[in-house]
Amino acid sequence: MFPSVSAGLSDRDKENIPEHGLLAFKFILTFLIPDVPKHIQINLSRLEFESLEALKKKVKPDDGARR
Repeated sequence: MFPSVSAGLSDRDKENIPEHGLLAFKFILTFLIPDVPKHIQINLSRLEFESLEALKKKVKPDDGARR
């Protein structure tokens, strides 16, 4: 650390610097690593799409039933 910066810090503040660095690193990793892997996310999206398409086909009225 620079002498001009460390002169203004107490010993307790100097001890907290590595801890704050680790916390910052943890938060950066939290944003970089997704909660759900990409291949799982793709499979879930595909399943949802197929379910909605099947529901549309099931609910779709016959052409002769129009008003």
